[in-house]
Amino acid sequence: MVTTAAKVIPPLAEIERVMLEAQQGRPRPFIEAFLHVRDKHNQIVPFRFPRIITHADEHHGHYMVYVKPRQVFWTTHELARIFAFFVSIPNFQAAIVEHEGDAAERVFRTVKDFYDFLPDGLRPQLSADRSDYLEIKDSRSAIYIGTAGGRRFGRSDTINYLLLDEVAHYTPQQAQEIWVGAPEAVPQGGWITIGSTPNGVGNLHHKLYLDALAGRTRYQAVFYPWFWHEEYTLSPDDPETLLQDRGPLSLTAEEVDLVVRHSLSHDQIRWRRSKMADKGQDFYQEYPEDDVTCFLATSSTVFPTIVLNEMLRQEAKEAKTRDGGLQVWHQPHPSHQYSIGADPAEGLKGGDPTCAEVLDCQTGRVAAVLHGQIPVHEFGLQLAQLGQRYNNALIVPERNNHGHALILVLQAQGYPNLYKHRNEDSTMQRVGFPTSAASKTQLVGDMKAALTGGEVIIEDKETIRELVEYQADTSAGRYSAPVGSHDDRAVAVMLAVHGRLADPSLSATGRANERRRQVLYYPPDW
Repeated sequence: MVTTAAKVIPPLAEIERVMLEAQQGRPRPFIEAFLHVRDKHNQIVPFRFPRIITHADEHHGHYMVYVKPRQVFWTTHELARIFAFFVSIPNFQAAIVEHEGDAAERVFRTVKDFYDFLPDGLRPQLSADRSDYLEIKDSRSAIYIGTAGGRRFGRSDTINYLLLDEVAHYTPQQAQEIWVGAPEAVPQGGWITIGSTPNGVGNLHHKLYLDALAGRTRYQAVFYPWFWHEEYTLSPDDPETLLQDRGPLSLTAEEVDLVVRHSLSHDQIRWRRSKMADKGQDFYQEYPEDDVTCFLATSSTVFPTIVLNEMLRQEAKEAKTRDGGLQVWHQPHPSHQYSIGADPAEGLKGGDPTCAEVLDCQTGRVAAVLHGQIPVHEFGLQLAQLGQRYNNALIVPERNNHGHALILVLQAQGYPNLYKHRNEDSTMQRVGFPTSAASKTQLVGDMKAALTGGEVIIEDKETIRELVEYQADTSAGRYSAPVGSHDDRAVAVMLAVHGRLADPSLSATGRANERRRQVLYYPPDW
């Protein structure tokens, strides 16, 4: 049974106040005063602002990319923002693009509920009322609701608010068509909001989020974990609770870590276990816990995701110092030896970044990362200085393409410790690591062994991310990042690991011991 909301005419002064707030880009007073939604019991209730929605409202900018869990009312909040502007601003034009028809129908029903349950006297007359289009008669404001691929947008269109929902689930063709045209229709001062649950790596959503996270675009990147949603809990006697969890819980080491780091309750852990039993590996995608593991590894992923996920939880942290493109986690130890992998690029804006990763050969920890759009000559100068700083580290530059120019710069600087590669069928040695299908396989094998054996420890979240995403293209016989992503960090750290293995003098003592951690014990009801 549907319970309807009372339609009471609010005071004129209240209407004018919230309408003015919405016109100035602050729609929350309008939403709280006038909008109603259907809850999970099909009752019409006032719109509310739980934690995720409160954060989204308070930090909403004009260009946003969100990674979010399922069913946290994020889309409903975006629809409420659009509807508040639709009613309050003359000639306001919005476009809502969904990934499939059923989702578009749900969006239309939600928007019509907003309209139908507005207080009497505030509900405008519509000149168009279709399942894909609403228009107000007097103000000419309009909302278009459609699916990706259902309409092509161009420069001649004007869209004040563009919502691309569940972008990760668009087909590649749909994503390309939408992204080419729709954002161009949004004038300066408009809103473009992109949101989705994750759906693998290499798609438009994944690329837009990473670009925003790295500051390469005008978009703000926002990630919401499942445990920010207040409803994701289960009590011991809830029917959805697993039978073995209907009493005191004994936490695993992984769950203890989650509880400690995020202040989770046992009811949240019960919910997590129940949902994981239902979803399996899809849980980490549909109910993300961090913005690396949520972009689920596919069957073509190269490196052990369990190890990398654990490294992300246990080791990843911000660098202790940052100087331009150089981030330092550990200063050079006077008695340690270091290996530096270097992946050069042209250094042009918008091109592939350049990267060098410094590996402490005694502890196995990545001590520093040099990364950015650095021209080859400048990269060579900085790399020589970095190597000298880390006790004349062994530098392992990639030899292909821009690597030749990098090697010449290092040699011109008189750098004393450059890696020399010898092919198995030759006695000749040449400076630099030549990348080919066979040698890439060797690099990958070395890195797999190092990760599995606890022989390398990475604290740079972005390096871990690139290793998580690194893929094997079996049809083409090559390894690379997903389309639209980068692998410069991954290649650089693989070169550093290879350099350590190639030089017998670079000791591995103590690395495995450093990975051993004592698991704290907590009482069952802690």
